[in-house]
Amino acid sequence: MTIVKMLLPAIAAASLTVALAADAPRDDSKKKEPPTEKEIKALIDQLASPNPKPIVNKRKVPGINLPPGFDRKKQDKVHLARSKLAELGPQAFPFLIDSWKDERYSLTTCNGLSGWFYNESVGHICQTILFGQLQPYGFWPAADGDPRGKPHRPDYPVHFLNSQEAAKAWWEKNKEKTLYQIQLEALDWVIAEETKRPGDFTDKEKQSLQKLRKRLVEGGKPLPPGHYYARKISYRD
Repeated sequence: MTIVKMLLPAIAAASLTVALAADAPRDDSKKKEPPTEKEIKALIDQLASPNPKPIVNKRKVPGINLPPGFDRKKQDKVHLARSKLAELGPQAFPFLIDSWKDERYSLTTCNGLSGWFYNESVGHICQTILFGQLQPYGFWPAADGDPRGKPHRPDYPVHFLNSQEAAKAWWEKNKEKTLYQIQLEALDWVIAEETKRPGDFTDKEKQSLQKLRKRLVEGGKPLPPGHYYARKISYRD
């Protein structure tokens, strides 16, 4: 038994996931002051686990061994910090980007399809917090059956934020926009890119994205964060 946090998309719904933290009760009667730079950086620092990294996939066989002294309860603060950073939306984006190369151990995830374990760095978790808000519907297309053999959706985060330098330039360009505006622009880009490759995507996929767009526009507020998996530009073991 271990502490794992899934960052995989909906395809891995059967994945091993244990959520160890819950947000504190809110008092919505009082308007909250925006967090300070110091407070946001403190939350990012809390993504660094006080525990030593587990030994994973020993001898190239999926599995995990917890080192002596690994305290499951100490991971609570890591998961709570991740949740709070996601709630902050664009306020946290520049600080998350600044931390992409932070190689400190944060938490361990498990791929529910392969059973393979991964020790995730603080930088990797910062990426997934950001990417899960830009493209919360992920990169797997809507399809009948297993989508893994089908072309991925156009990937807005990987296209525009494919390095830390590119991400900083992207933020400089978009820092005055709301998360709603960013998500709408990202979704319109995904839809437009799919139209350039009509043979790759089914009517079901196209309809799925149009429904998402309608939901976003009619709701007038951002879609909730998704479990986006930063598969191409992550810092992980």
